[in-house]
Amino acid sequence: FLLFTTLTCNTTGSPATTVTWRRDGQPVAIDGHTYNMVQTVTDRAMSTYQNVLIVSPPALESTFTCAVSNTLGSSAMSNSVTVVAKTCETGYTLNSVTWNCDDIDECETNNGNCDQACTNTAGSRECSCSCGYRLAS
Repeated sequence: FLLFTTLTCNTTGSPATTVTWRRDGQPVAIDGHTYNMVQTVTDRAMSTYQNVLIVSPPALESTFTCAVSNTLGSSAMSNSVTVVAKTCETGYTLNSVTWNCDDIDECETNNGNCDQACTNTAGSRECSCSCGYRLAS
């Protein structure tokens, strides 16, 4: 499953800039748990930085604002973020590596609730009987 959302805010300024983030108008406290910020120098001579906000768990339908300021002034940039959780049909589970819906082998758990034979099928399972028995309705 998606474990985080990242937002990037590139800044250039001299004197050095201060970056603050807001979520839906409220200040974001960089706490090292829900919110982390990584700042990378991309051009030291031009005082250019890449500021990445990492939000975990992912933000659902929020507006984030990157506010940049220094002693000469300020600027802000907003990004709206909508995270749509991918869901799978019944009988399938979301593979957190490939993001594909993988078939669940229902026969692996309690023989698929079948009394005798269980055959896994795409998204389901089929019960069958041994010779001399018939499937109850």
